[in-house]
Amino acid sequence: MDIHWFTGIKSIRDLLSSDFCMFIGAFCIYFYLLSWDYTALLSIEIFIKFRHPQNTNYEKRRWWYHLGSHLTSLGVFFWLIFGQDNDGKSIMKTCFSQAGKKYELAIMAPVFLHFPICVVATGYSWYISYGTFYRSCLKYHMLVVVAFTVGWVPIAIVHGLSYEPFHINIHKHEWFILISIFLGALSGALIFTARMMQRGLLIKIIDSIFHPRKFAVINKKNSLCTELQPDKICEGLQGSYARVFNSVTVKAINDILLGISTVLINSENTSQEQGKIINHDHREWNFTSKIPEQGKFIITQYNILSHEKIMKHAGISYQDLYKYYIYSSLNAPENYENIESRCKSIGGKSGAFFYFTSDKELILKTIKDEELDVLKEIMKDYSERITSEPCSYLSKIFGAYKIKIENRSTVRVILMENLLSRMENPIMFDLKGSKKNRKLSMTSYFNADSMPRNRVYKDLDFMDVVTDIQFGTFEMPEVLESIELDTDLLRKHKLMDYSLLMGLDDRHFLNSSMSKGNNVFKIGKYSVIIGIIDYFQAYNTRKKLEKGYKMIKSKSEEVSVMSPEPYRTRFMNLMRTIFSSTNLINNFQ
Repeated sequence: MDIHWFTGIKSIRDLLSSDFCMFIGAFCIYFYLLSWDYTALLSIEIFIKFRHPQNTNYEKRRWWYHLGSHLTSLGVFFWLIFGQDNDGKSIMKTCFSQAGKKYELAIMAPVFLHFPICVVATGYSWYISYGTFYRSCLKYHMLVVVAFTVGWVPIAIVHGLSYEPFHINIHKHEWFILISIFLGALSGALIFTARMMQRGLLIKIIDSIFHPRKFAVINKKNSLCTELQPDKICEGLQGSYARVFNSVTVKAINDILLGISTVLINSENTSQEQGKIINHDHREWNFTSKIPEQGKFIITQYNILSHEKIMKHAGISYQDLYKYYIYSSLNAPENYENIESRCKSIGGKSGAFFYFTSDKELILKTIKDEELDVLKEIMKDYSERITSEPCSYLSKIFGAYKIKIENRSTVRVILMENLLSRMENPIMFDLKGSKKNRKLSMTSYFNADSMPRNRVYKDLDFMDVVTDIQFGTFEMPEVLESIELDTDLLRKHKLMDYSLLMGLDDRHFLNSSMSKGNNVFKIGKYSVIIGIIDYFQAYNTRKKLEKGYKMIKSKSEEVSVMSPEPYRTRFMNLMRTIFSSTNLINNFQ
């Protein structure tokens, strides 16, 4: 981007033709706009991450950021190349954009678009990160924004004011032009210096270039994530913004685990003063962590009696949850490695944050406020169903919490069983009973063994291989009776969009002592685990509008979104097809 400054040397500029000067200018403007795009988008992502530290969806947006930034910058590049009256000779007497022409507005545009975004997003991120370790991560990005602003905003203003229709004689202010040239020429050095002010980063970059293998080993061995010191990552090993995001995620998980562990420790002793009873079934906990920078916690524990009933039915106590699941995860270094991949639900579209405990037995999942309201409403009937006969296939929830930490956003989480914890590398299906957009890929598999793992397949994928799985009729009537009762409970509470999660494993033995649960079957050569998941969605106004939109778009009444009654009918049709018929494909309506 800075090569155009060399064309300011008269002897070099005289050697260049007008077309070549125009090309150099367009090339530099392309990277100039691209740099502004990346700086603004990164500022926005940092704000989102600080605001919602448990959110890991930025990976999905990154591709669109790259695509959008390059396309817009390329559009300006071709406009400069094929536009008229552009010889590339700028007011700075370099090869950039022709002085006084409309192309000057492209240079000035970031002053009104990108610059305010950077200032507002970064400034607000600084504000909301008060009293947290996030500031130590943010200060280096702020220095980059400041360096970029000092280096390029004056240049943009000079180019914009030189646009002829503005009738501003910018040459009357020669001093401003000279200062702009001076700062612009130093912009690259300013930005590089700002980035390299991070302690040890330059040494790491040099070492990674000359000793890449050594650097990779050291980086893996000394990962501060594994030392449970996320607040030190920004000053330590991290050399990229991805590592900053990683450290923020680690910190968010650490906070949630610490808060829940404190609640679990004290839950069996209801005389604890910090546990304030809100009503007969909710309790609010207020405490300040002794760990530096953790701050004050306010945690609301919901539906305590109902969750205790489920825990008792499962043979689990508060101490068990704390000692064997939460505390072990809080103190397991390996549980913080590859943290971004551990916090994702494969195939999930809700944007929820998933975190698997170290033994994979339990999941911490964030839920929306409206989903928490649904859970509170159904909890009494739900706990009755879970603990009654015949056994329920609804996934078990052992706790629901709203966690507010000082200077951080509120997060709502549930502690639930991981249905597939007993399987090492299962084939997974998410079944709803619909054929509309219910195929993962265009590839058709003829048997389950040929299906790649670590994906969640859908209804039509299942029908491709169902005959290979060899479902029989052994114990199936009992399964259908249980699912009938489960879905009837959901129907009564006007819930829909739930699905049957099915895992297949061709190994003879499953992990953990829980492998003898009622939701585990042996069918043919496969061990099969089933459970009903994602049952918090009410048929609300948003879903009704979504149904109407999809019906108009597809010009058909067959859409995936349905009201609770027909949704249950469609779902149970698939359940009967799977568990009570040998002619599975023909019965799939």
